[in-house]
Order: sequence, then structure tokens, then C-alpha cells
Amino acid sequence: MSALLPLIVDETRAAPSSNRVVAKHLSHSLFAVILRAYFEPEDTRIGFYAGLRDSGILAAIMAIHQPDGWKFSMSDFAGRAGMSRLSFAARLKAPVGQSPGDYALGWKRLKAKEALQDPRNTIDQIAHDHGYGFAGTFSRAFRASLGLRPSEAREFTNGRGQRVCSALKSRPFFRPTLQCCAL
Repeated sequence: MSALLPLIVDETRAAPSSNRVVAKHLSHSLFAVILRAYFEPEDTRIGFYAGLRDSGILAAIMAIHQPDGWKFSMSDFAGRAGMSRLSFAARLKAPVGQSPGDYALGWKRLKAKEALQDPRNTIDQIAHDHGYGFAGTFSRAFRASLGLRPSEAREFTNGRGQRVCSALKSRPFFRPTLQCCAL
């Protein structure tokens, strides 16, 4: 960033009008550098963002994040990453800090929890749509993580399913490494 500023100043002080075009493009580059610095965490060598820098891991994470990502096995994710299961597990866990199974399960739970906040979704529908098979299986997993049945958690909403009270928020169903995913 510090290298761009003197260039912009030099280009704007120069007389020819073509220099203004160059200065404009340098300003765009400066803006991109500022956005990147703002949106990237300070240390991107570890964590979710570090995983996204690896094209193989990125392909697998994108597959996990698909609406039907829960249907795939770890072998499928490793195949999308172009790696063996063992290599994939090691390369995902190193930066992200979770095994592929834990990450995929956590993502599935997070999406099910989000679906629960919409009162139009039935517990049976959420269980089916998120790979739990039966409402009882989903209810047991939900209660094991939050200490509440899904129906009890739904009572915490404001009637429109838009906001969950702080008591439910303080007990996350999934602690993702990507902070913006947390409810």
C-alpha cells in the first residue's frame, strides 16, 4: 500500500492528461489493497481463510457448503480436492483446525439450526433436508449440543423466526472457524 501512494501522487502532479488515467487505475489498485487488508484476518496462515487459499481444500469446502453437501462422504470430498483421504484430512485440519468430518458435521448442524428459525419449516422437514433422516435423530443431536429440544429452541424466537434470544445464541450448535457463520 505504501508503494502505491507515492505513485498516485506523482501521476496526479504530472501535466499530461494520460497521467490522470494512470492515477485512476492506481487508485483502484489501492482500493483493492485496502479491501483485502480489511477483510482478511491478520494471520491467514491458519484458520478458515488459509484453507480457502488451497484450491483443493477450497473445492472440498465448497462441496460441503452445498445444500446437499451432507450427502457426500469424506472420500467424495477428498476426490474433489484431488487427494487421498489421508492427505485431504491432514491438509484440511492443518489450517482449519478441524477434521473434515467435524467440519462437515458442524456445517450440517449450523444449517439445520438456521432452518429451525423459520417457523414454516417443520422439524421433520429440517431433519430430512439436512440428512438426519428422522426427527428423533435430529432432536437427539440438537439436544446433545444445546441442551434443548428443537421445539424448545423454536420458542425462543420472536414468533417470526427472525431472531434467536441471547440464551440460545450463547450455546452454539457449531463453533465454526469462520466467525461469520455463527448465529
